[in-house]
Amino acid sequence: MVRLESPMGYRRSRQVPRGPNKPRDAVVIEMNWNDNPWFPDVLKREKDEDYLADPEMAEHVWGGNYQVVSEGSYYAHLLVDAERSDRIGDFPYDETLRLRTSWDIRLDDYTAIWFIQDDGNMATVVDYCETSGEGADDIVATAMPEIFIPPRQDSRFRGWDRVAALATIKRWVPYKYHSHYLPHDVKVREWGGGERSRVQILAGYGLRGIHKGAATNPADRITAVRKLLPLTRFNNTPAVQLGIKRLRRYRRKWNDSLGSYTTPEHNDDSHGSDAFGEYAINCGIHPPQAVPKPMPKELSFTVTPTGAVISNMTFAQIMKQRERRAKRGLR
Repeated sequence: MVRLESPMGYRRSRQVPRGPNKPRDAVVIEMNWNDNPWFPDVLKREKDEDYLADPEMAEHVWGGNYQVVSEGSYYAHLLVDAERSDRIGDFPYDETLRLRTSWDIRLDDYTAIWFIQDDGNMATVVDYCETSGEGADDIVATAMPEIFIPPRQDSRFRGWDRVAALATIKRWVPYKYHSHYLPHDVKVREWGGGERSRVQILAGYGLRGIHKGAATNPADRITAVRKLLPLTRFNNTPAVQLGIKRLRRYRRKWNDSLGSYTTPEHNDDSHGSDAFGEYAINCGIHPPQAVPKPMPKELSFTVTPTGAVISNMTFAQIMKQRERRAKRGLR
C-alpha cells in the first residue's frame, strides 16, 4: 500500500509500492484479521474495545488504514466524524438562509474568511477564502465581488467588472450577506489606511453589518469550535476543502522539556482555525438540549409470578411507596 493525501486526509491506495500499475504476472491480495478463521476471542474483544474507545485509531491499528489524526490535533477526529456522518458533501449556498462571514485578519500573513449559513440549529459552510499579503481592497474584490465598491482613485480597478469577478471564482449564484464577524482588534488604525480603522476601510469597500468579535483566549475558541463542529456541514468544494485542511491540521505545540503538548501552534493553519473560532464564539448555535420525558399521570408497580418487576416509577418513588405501605401495615 502507498500513502496518498486526499481532501479527507491520508488514505490508502490499492496500488503496489512500485507504481500505479501492478507488476506483470503479480497477484496482489489484501488481507486482515477478518480473513483469519482462527482469530481468537481475546483479540476480538480487544479490537471491539479499541473501536469503542477510539474508532479512528482502531481503524489504523486493526483496519490497516493510515493514521489521519496526528497527535496533538484539536479538531481532526471531529472532522473524521463529519465525513463518516455524510456532513461533508453537496451543501451549496441556499438563498433562503442568512449568510455570515467570519474573519481572521493578518497584515503580513494569511487573512482567512469563512462563509457560513445556518438555520438556527445547523451551520453550513458554503465557501472559504484565504489570501496572503493583500490589502483590504483586493480581498473584498476577490472574495466578495457582490458588494465590492471599487475605489475611484485606484487605477488598478478601472474597468473592474462584477460579473467577470464572480465568474472568475465560479460563483454562479451571487451571495447575499447578513453580517460579518471580525476580530476584536478590528478597530485599530492599521491596514495602510492612515487614520481610518479596519472597520472604516472595509465599510468603504462595501461591507455592511460588521460585528467586532469578543476578546477571547484560544481555549475558549477551541471549546466553542468543538461544540459547533458536530452541528456543522461542509460544502465539498476545493475552497472549503482547504479550510477543512486548516482545521484538521490545527494542533498543540510540543514542548520537549516538559514532554507534553502546550499552547496552540502558530502556523499557516492557525489563521483559518482562528477565523472559524470567531464564528463559533459569536454564531449563537448550541447543541440541542435534551427534553426531559414527562412523568406518567398514573404510577404503577407490578411484580410478576416469575419475580420480574414492571413499573414506570423511579427507584426513589418505589421506596417512598413501600414506606407508605409499611406504615399502613400493607405488604
